[in-house]
Amino acid sequence: KLEPAPSPRDLLQESSLEAMAETSPLFQDVERQDVERGQESCTDQLKAKVEDQINTILPTDSDKGRAGMLFATCLLMFDGVTDGWVFADLVVCKQWPVLGGALAAVVLIPQILTFSMLYASGMTRWQDAWQVLVFPVLGFATYSCLDLSPTLQQIALAITCVSPVPLVNLAWGWKDGKLPSESGGVWWEVAEGLIEGPCSAILTLYACCLTRSPPSLKFLASIILSFISTSRAADKFSNFGMKRELSEHVIGFLMQVPDVVLRIIFLATLAFLTRPLGDGSDDDLKSSKNYFVCIVLVADLVFNAAFLSAVSPMPKVFWLLLSTVMIISHP
Repeated sequence: KLEPAPSPRDLLQESSLEAMAETSPLFQDVERQDVERGQESCTDQLKAKVEDQINTILPTDSDKGRAGMLFATCLLMFDGVTDGWVFADLVVCKQWPVLGGALAAVVLIPQILTFSMLYASGMTRWQDAWQVLVFPVLGFATYSCLDLSPTLQQIALAITCVSPVPLVNLAWGWKDGKLPSESGGVWWEVAEGLIEGPCSAILTLYACCLTRSPPSLKFLASIILSFISTSRAADKFSNFGMKRELSEHVIGFLMQVPDVVLRIIFLATLAFLTRPLGDGSDDDLKSSKNYFVCIVLVADLVFNAAFLSAVSPMPKVFWLLLSTVMIISHP
């Protein structure tokens, strides 16, 4: 027996009910949740594929550790070399000894602070001080005591900004794929990345602003490598002591890049806009003294030191290093 066909009125009521259901908030919420689940599944699938590729190339944790250590060593060594190029260019070519001396200071002081902190905590010995002193002493002695051509003078000055510490740490941890606790490798990387990296980038950008010209290749390489090393160190400092996957390290590094870049550019711009105005002569540019931005940084340093001393008692070298690190990144 055939059922009677639905009337036009019944069809109209059904279509209106379907339209009301599709436009209702409940239906929209359910549909949005389905879309979000689909997006999350796509993201998880992509993350799983990337992790599978990484596990295929680096099957063990030791291999992943060696790869991370090798990347960090290359990054810190190239960063030191480019900073040395900029230092030599400022002193020999542009004849700006004040900026050049400031750049050399911000490269050497973090190493001295880190060594002092590790020595105070019993993680290093006085015999290991050669790692901090060998290249600066060799470079400055060669530059000061020998009559060299301008090219050799630049090489001698560039050596002063290079540190063998990353190579030593790589040799220490290559067998197991991780740094032993007594090496203090993490603190070397954090100090160089969050003190030397941003300070050298600020001074390099400041020098580029003074010349009113686009940065040269060596200046641009120094700035970019400082951005990378600072962002990586900020991520490690913010997640210190946490065990994470390689993909989480990459995501954390990318999340730090905008904050680090904006912070460095802001400080370099502040230094340029608040510089003392002279007569515009070359001698005025050579001095290029700037007191206001130094006051801002010292005030930030004092605030961080007061905060740390109120939270937990610690040796002075500890809060001095941590207070300086926290100017760029807060844990």
